[in-house]
Amino acid sequence: MLLGLNADPRHRFKPVNIVQSGAKFVVFPIQYGRSYKRFCRQAEELGMSIVPVFAAESMTSTELARQNYGQALRRVKREFPRLKYIVLGNEWDAGRLPIPSERSWYMSNTAFSRLLGWGHEVFPDATRIAGGTVSGQPDAWDGISLYGAKRHAHLWAQWSDTVGAVLQAHKAAGHPIETCLEFGFDKRAFSTEHERA
Repeated sequence: MLLGLNADPRHRFKPVNIVQSGAKFVVFPIQYGRSYKRFCRQAEELGMSIVPVFAAESMTSTELARQNYGQALRRVKREFPRLKYIVLGNEWDAGRLPIPSERSWYMSNTAFSRLLGWGHEVFPDATRIAGGTVSGQPDAWDGISLYGAKRHAHLWAQWSDTVGAVLQAHKAAGHPIETCLEFGFDKRAFSTEHERA
């Protein structure tokens, strides 16, 4: 299982501080119109692998409305031409939650499969990670065409035994979780997104 630190540069994270945590992967969402070249260069110079997250905010409003994933992913490829890892989607199963996060990108299984297909076409040599599930329900993966992407989960659990139960349930259902790049805890324990991450 790959483990990384979710460290959005918009929340004041700097690669020099991240590397002190021992993280080997730095994960961050790509926001349309924002450059990450300096942040990525610093992270790579410190020996970390960058793992950008392609989410709804990575697209223009027109691309999002038309589900033009190919066009948006090709633009990302121009900014990150030597990318080794990419996360495609973010919490696409959030519709299963009582109150979905505003950062979640809820998608139907069909739309999510299309995104993964475009990811395979645009980034055939990168390790593609299917955007993290957040519901903890293994059947969320039913009917998803992975196109070689790894299953991924955001383990937003307050207790470690809950995390173990989620991983075991996915394995038993034939949908083993292969990466986890984002852990979380009860939001009330922290006052800001920076502290929580």
